[in-house]
Amino acid sequence: MGLGEPPSDLTPRSRDLASDLEVLDGLLSTLTHVLDIREVFDRVSEIVQPVLPHDIMGVVEINEAADRIKLLAGAAKGANPVKDW
Repeated sequence: MGLGEPPSDLTPRSRDLASDLEVLDGLLSTLTHVLDIREVFDRVSEIVQPVLPHDIMGVVEINEAADRIKLLAGAAKGANPVKDW
């Protein structure tokens, strides 16, 4: 059993849960002590990819009239996202 791999004697559901908990642990470690999500959003995207497959991910703000959105942080596969907001 390698580091970060669930024990092989677990049931498939237990292995899935253990794997999800590993992802959550990595996500929490990445977000700890970060004041601006934009600093680590690419890493967040990488970490959650196994449990939430995606080509693009973002955090948006919707105005009160619900007719406009503002991208606060984003990540995309193979893209060079704009870093200056």
